[in-house]
Amino acid sequence: MPHIAPWFPDAKFGVFIHWVLKAVPGPDGGMVEWTPGKRREQAMEQASRFTAADYDPREWARMFKSWGAKYAVLTTKHHIGFTLYDCPEATFSAATCSPAGRDLVAPYVEALRAEGLKVGLYFSLPDWSHPDFPSLTGGRDPDKYGDHDDPVRWQRFLDDMFAEVRHLCTAYGKIDLLWFDGDWERSAEQWRTLDLAAMIQELQPHVIMNNRLRHITLGHYGTPESAAPLAAPQGWWEFCATPGDNWDGIRANQNLKPVSELVRMFGDTLGMGGNLLLNVAPDAAGGIPECQVERMAGLGSWITSHAEMVHGSEAGLPAGLFHGFSTHKGGVLYLATYDAPRDELVVKGLQSPVKRVTHLRTGRELAWRRSGGRANFGKAGWLFIRLPADLLDDHATAVRVEFEDDVCEVASPQGRTLKWKGRPDLTEQAVAAAR
Repeated sequence: MPHIAPWFPDAKFGVFIHWVLKAVPGPDGGMVEWTPGKRREQAMEQASRFTAADYDPREWARMFKSWGAKYAVLTTKHHIGFTLYDCPEATFSAATCSPAGRDLVAPYVEALRAEGLKVGLYFSLPDWSHPDFPSLTGGRDPDKYGDHDDPVRWQRFLDDMFAEVRHLCTAYGKIDLLWFDGDWERSAEQWRTLDLAAMIQELQPHVIMNNRLRHITLGHYGTPESAAPLAAPQGWWEFCATPGDNWDGIRANQNLKPVSELVRMFGDTLGMGGNLLLNVAPDAAGGIPECQVERMAGLGSWITSHAEMVHGSEAGLPAGLFHGFSTHKGGVLYLATYDAPRDELVVKGLQSPVKRVTHLRTGRELAWRRSGGRANFGKAGWLFIRLPADLLDDHATAVRVEFEDDVCEVASPQGRTLKWKGRPDLTEQAVAAAR
């Protein structure tokens, strides 16, 4: 893949938006369960009640920015094939098959740009409503697979799929990120993803793509989903997850995690150098339910009040050296603990002389002491940091550790020595810009 400007690994937090037909409840107010062979019929009925009457993308963008997000990703087409954009090849769209009666992607793109957020678009490769999609043998689901291979039908489907992606790449100006999904249903050769990626790169040379195009050489970053990785994946990566147990529909409002768990989810991801893409699920009218807004705002409050250790930071200490999570910017180390310390915060492996330790949110200087180690042999001991009770955060308490000569040298459990140099701009203006 070509070189891409590194806004993505600096962003750290984005908002996933699953605005799909499952947002329309069934006649009993519950979730519609699609029946194989009848998905198109059921989806058409739901589309007749997809109003977008309360859709206000400017308010969405303002909220996302207030939460500390740097980008958002909208489901322009999910697996059922209902599109939020309007183009000739998209015959099952909000513009033509719902009371919304218009393209819903354009105002989203404009609203994000107005708030300085990066624009992400999600696109499902499968389309269970397309008449030519179930044209390859592979299973018993009549919406996905036919009884025999039909190259003519499959090519018609691919022609439409390429035309829709071309529309996304040409109708809305510069797109910052494309988020593909559903590639598991076919091979890369069947999807023609190498050709698809080549077309995208010609039309949007600076766009970032995820790794769900079924080919090992395609994609700029990995996308672990729902289950957090135990160790950092190689390269750029993004943990995509939900505040509850479901991505869309009324079930997205159930079993929502408390803010403390969302902060932990974010902190664990941040400390390993990844981004968190956390989901919201608007209703059929386009409103984001208040219960979701409340959780996201709670996480956002922590992110924005600790922006210095978040945006533009890199992965912190290796596992085993500190009970919590950490990041660094050059030779400045940031530590955050989820739990109230029994007495003091304790860090192992820091070999560089400490100059100052401060509480990140307030700037208050903290007492610290060294214990153990053999400096003349380069052996690190412990750093103990006194953290008064009145400085404890409700969800995660963060401190800044500065070192002499702006160099942080760390002895890792794997026997390697990490050396981070430089001093970030810690002025109020720079911190405010990060927020």
